[in-house]
Amino acid sequence: MHLPAIFCKDNITILKALPDGYVDLIYLDPPFKKNRIFNSPLNKGVRAEIQDFLDDFNQFNANHQSAISNRSLRWEKEAKQPSFDDTWHSKLETMEAMVGIATMPKDSHLYLYLSSLQGLVKKQLFRPDYLSYLTYMGVRLIELHRVLKSTGSIYLHCDPDMSHHLRVLMDVIFGANNFRNEIVWCYSNIGRAPKHHYPCKHDVILFYNKGASSYFEQQSVMHHMSGKPYAAPDWWIDIPSFNGFMKPKNDSHVGYPTQKPLALLTRIIETSSQKGDIVLDPFCGCSTTCVAADQLGRKYIGIDISETAYLLTMYRIFKQRFSWSKLAPLKKDGIQSYIHATPTFSTEPPIFDQQQQAPKSNFVYLLTSDRLAKDDTFKIGITDDLDRRLNEHDKIPDEKLYYVLKGRYTNYREIEREVLTNFKRISSRREWVIAKKEALIAFIESIGVE
Repeated sequence: MHLPAIFCKDNITILKALPDGYVDLIYLDPPFKKNRIFNSPLNKGVRAEIQDFLDDFNQFNANHQSAISNRSLRWEKEAKQPSFDDTWHSKLETMEAMVGIATMPKDSHLYLYLSSLQGLVKKQLFRPDYLSYLTYMGVRLIELHRVLKSTGSIYLHCDPDMSHHLRVLMDVIFGANNFRNEIVWCYSNIGRAPKHHYPCKHDVILFYNKGASSYFEQQSVMHHMSGKPYAAPDWWIDIPSFNGFMKPKNDSHVGYPTQKPLALLTRIIETSSQKGDIVLDPFCGCSTTCVAADQLGRKYIGIDISETAYLLTMYRIFKQRFSWSKLAPLKKDGIQSYIHATPTFSTEPPIFDQQQQAPKSNFVYLLTSDRLAKDDTFKIGITDDLDRRLNEHDKIPDEKLYYVLKGRYTNYREIEREVLTNFKRISSRREWVIAKKEALIAFIESIGVE
C-alpha cells in the first residue's frame, strides 16, 4: 500500500484489511456520544479557496489524467454543511449492538465485558444507548490493538461524559498495566455558564502503550508564571481551542465542527513517534492528524466516512507544503510536485501482497567478544538462516555466538532499535550494549512478536 493514504469508508472495513503490527502511533477523536447531529459550515474564505484549488486541479487532471478528477461538484455540495450523526438512541442501534456482542468469541475479554453490560441493560440498570456506543467503540478498538505495533502507543480523545466508560474499555482491550496517562486538555470556551453545574472546559485523552516498551520523547512547555521550560505534565493548559478567548497561533480554523488545534497533535506525534513512523487516525475528520504528521515527516493513514475529509487533506497539505496564501491559479510545476506527494485516495480497503500479509520473521541472537568483558557486553544479531550465520560467525575471531532466543520474531528491527535505545552502549562500539544476559533476554522477549 502506498503511503500516505486517505480512505473514505467506515473505518472498521479498512482496519480489518490492515496487517497485524502495521502502525506505530494511533490517535483517535471518535464521536463523543453527545446525542446530537453536528452541522457547521466551513469557513467562507476556506470554501472559496478550496473551490478555486479544485477547479484548477480538475483542469489539470483533465489534461494529465491524475487520480482525483471530477470531485469539485460533489465537494461544493458537501463543504457547505459538513456534519456527522452522534446520536445513539434508536432501538435498531441497540439491536445491532446485541447482535455484534453475540458474534464475538465467547472467551474474549471484550465479550465478557459487553455481555455483562448487556445483562444490566435487560435489568434496566444500564442505558442501552451506552451499550450501543461502547459496542461500536469496542469492535474498533480490538482492530486498532491488532494493527498497532508491539512498541506502539494509542491516544483516545474523549470528553468527561464517556471517559470513565472508555477507560474501562481500554483496560479490557489494551490491559490496565499498559495505561500511561489520563491527559486533561484544558481550554476556555466562549459560552453561557450552566445554571446547575460547573462549565465543562476540558477534554480527556487516554494514553496507552501496547507493550512494556514504547517510544516516548518527553516534550517541554513554558511555565505560565516563571517563563521557564519544564516537562509537559498530564494537564495541558497551553494549547487553546478554536472556540476559546485565545485562538491557536499559526493555525487556521476551516469551520469543521470538531477541529482540534495543530499544536495538540504536534505534541502527541512528537512525543510518541519518530520520523518515518506510520501514524493512523481512524476518525480523521478535517485531517489535523494527517497535516501534523506530514509536517513532522511521518507517514500517515487517515480514515473517515465523509469525502470532505480527503478534500480537506488535499487542501491543507498542499497549502502547508507550498506556503501559498492563494492556491489559484496553480502553476504547472506546483501541481506536478503535489501530485507526487498527495495522499492516495480510495473508497475500498487496501490490498496487501502475500509478503505484507505474512511479515518476514527472523531469529534473534546475542554475540559476545573476547576483547570485551563478555559476561556483560553483547551485540544483537538477526538472521533468517541460522545455520549459515553461525558458520559465518565461527570465522570471525572477534565475535562469538552467546545465546539464540527461542522462536522467530517479525519485529526484529524494532527489537534491535529498542535494545540500542534502552541499554547503555559501548562508546568504542556503538552497536554493542552493556547488560546482564538475563535482563537483556527478558527485555527482548517482552517486546518480541513471533
